[in-house]
Amino acid sequence: FLENDSGNLSALLLRGIVLADQEKLTSAQADFEHCLSIAPFHDETHYRLSQVLFRLGDSSKATEHLQESQRLSELKRRVLEINRRRETAAQDPVLMDKLADLFEALGQPITSEQWRRSAQIARTRHHSGL
Repeated sequence: FLENDSGNLSALLLRGIVLADQEKLTSAQADFEHCLSIAPFHDETHYRLSQVLFRLGDSSKATEHLQESQRLSELKRRVLEINRRRETAAQDPVLMDKLADLFEALGQPITSEQWRRSAQIARTRHHSGL
């Protein structure tokens, strides 16, 4: 499958996991690094790469990727938390702004901009009494 689509993140990630399980660590590292070239904000890939790098003895780089994985996971957790809060305040522009900031930090500028526009629309509606 990867021969036809070398940019398939899911397939690359899975192959890297299998290679790591088979102790083919440098090949797994290459797959995980390729994944990050496609999706640099993918928390699981950072985690998987950190584990391989630890096993290869590069604890400095491993720590960097582990910290990035934790940072991205925390951002995603905060997105879920805000979405739960929006269940009772769907048109709250403050929550929309927070989502815009989080999506920006997650490397999703289009989604971030959509939330910023939604927040502005909600503010306009609120101020005009709609």
